[in-house]
Amino acid sequence: MAEGKKMVIIINGKGGSGKDTICDILNKHYPVTNISTITKVKQAARLIFGWDGRTKSDADRKFLSDLKDLWTNYNDGPFKYAYEQYKKFRDKPATAYNEIMVIHVREPEEIEKLKKAIGFDEFECKTLLVTSERTDDHGYGNHADDDVDEYPYNYVYHNDGPLEDLDQNFMRFFHTVMVPSWQESH
Repeated sequence: MAEGKKMVIIINGKGGSGKDTICDILNKHYPVTNISTITKVKQAARLIFGWDGRTKSDADRKFLSDLKDLWTNYNDGPFKYAYEQYKKFRDKPATAYNEIMVIHVREPEEIEKLKKAIGFDEFECKTLLVTSERTDDHGYGNHADDDVDEYPYNYVYHNDGPLEDLDQNFMRFFHTVMVPSWQESH
């Protein structure tokens, strides 16, 4: 039985661009480990500060962005969390299936730091920006959302079609643009 390949995708895009939906689509086709550098920030926001965990208003987004900045400046916790999760994925025994880890990272400097750290392992790591006409003109009032275009991504996926076509359109993009060398092994 052939051994599957592993890939890391660092994904970014403005709120509402479809990143989570794309992760769900990938998970229908491949085993996906899906994490975010803001996961622990959201947990703290709920537990300590009373954020309800559901709302995504501009004020909520700014609060979470500011809280993440505080933790990053304190001890680089969001990066450390993401890198530890990556190491678990990297060190997990290979299977017969291609596997993907998707890491949600917003800030360009954090994307670069994580990509370099993963690159030192000589592990395939790609960056993907998801855009949408629905979010292009929206300013969120925080640098994490507003500066997503400030990084030279490997790939940009324009999520502007109807939702019912997204699965087929994204997987075509994934197989023909992002990973044409991958063979379906599942």
